[in-house]
Amino acid sequence: MRLDQLSGIKSYAEALRMHTHEFMNKLHVVSAMVHTESYDELQTYIKTISTYYQEDVGWISRHLNDPVLVGYLLNKLNMVKNNGIEISLTGESSWPVVKEPKLLNVLITVIGNSLDNASEALSTIKNPKIIVTIDYDGENILWKVRDNGAKIAQEKLDQLLDKGNSTKGSERGYGMYLMLTSTEEVGGELKLLANNDEGVTLRAELPLQGVEYDKRINH
Repeated sequence: MRLDQLSGIKSYAEALRMHTHEFMNKLHVVSAMVHTESYDELQTYIKTISTYYQEDVGWISRHLNDPVLVGYLLNKLNMVKNNGIEISLTGESSWPVVKEPKLLNVLITVIGNSLDNASEALSTIKNPKIIVTIDYDGENILWKVRDNGAKIAQEKLDQLLDKGNSTKGSERGYGMYLMLTSTEEVGGELKLLANNDEGVTLRAELPLQGVEYDKRINH
C-alpha cells in the first residue's frame, strides 16, 4: 500500500472519529436531561438539533453524498459556529462519491485548513460571516470559502502561498502551503482572491479525470 493511500485512510479514520465524538456528545446531553427530568430543556434541545439538521445536515448530505466527508464537514462547521460565526451554504450540483484515497485526503486537507484559516481571520470581526460553496461542473470539484474579514491586498495574499508565510506570525503558514501543494499534486488549482469589499475568498478546483469515483449522484 502506498503512503498516499495510508494518508487517505488516516484522514478518513480521523473524520469518522470526529463525527462519532460529536454524536456521542449529543447523546450524553440527551441522557443527562432525561436523568434530571429536564423535559422542557430537552424539548428545546431536540428542536435545536432538528433545525440544525434541516438547515445544514440535510443540505450537506445532498451535496456531498459521502458519509465520512459529511461528518467531517459538519463537525468543522459546528466548531466554526461555536466561535459565533454565521455560515451560509451555496452550490448547484453535488460532488460525486470519490473513491481515490489520495483525492479524499486532499479534500479533507483543503476543507479543514480553509475553514480554520477563515475562522481565525474573523476572530476580531463584528458580525463574522463565511460563505461555503460546494459545486461540480461535470469535470471538476469546486470548494470555495469566502469570509468578511479585514481587507487584504492581492499582493499580500499571493505571498501567503509561499511556504512558511503567514499573517499569523512565523512558522504558522504551513497550512496554506499544504493546501496548495496537495491540490497541485492531484492536478488541481488553489487561489486566494481579495474581495472587492472586504475579506478573502479561497477557491479550490480538483479535477476528476483519471480518478475513480461514483457517477451516481443523489439530488
